[in-house]
Amino acid sequence: MIMLLAELLQNRKQQILQANARDLRKAEESGLATPLLSRLFLTPDKLNSLADGLRQIAEASHTVVGRLLKKIQIADGMELHQITVPIGVLLVIFESRPDCLPQIVSY
Repeated sequence: MIMLLAELLQNRKQQILQANARDLRKAEESGLATPLLSRLFLTPDKLNSLADGLRQIAEASHTVVGRLLKKIQIADGMELHQITVPIGVLLVIFESRPDCLPQIVSY
């Protein structure tokens, strides 16, 4: 799924940048503060960096998910294994930071 997000960022870069330009225009018209405007601004390089970050997270997950943490013999021939599993994201609020996706995905 994370690799798919990275791929979508790359494949839909023009659409994302066009939507971002519209968002920026509306934000400027509304009088949004300059620091917040700069946080909203996306560039092709920033999108490439985001996609790269997502790919790194996806690759790192192979060593994190499915890792055996603890093994206990609870009866003859029966073992209890504690392993790491993904639990998913419950809620994401982007506010004014479209570049925060890799930070969210990595937690």
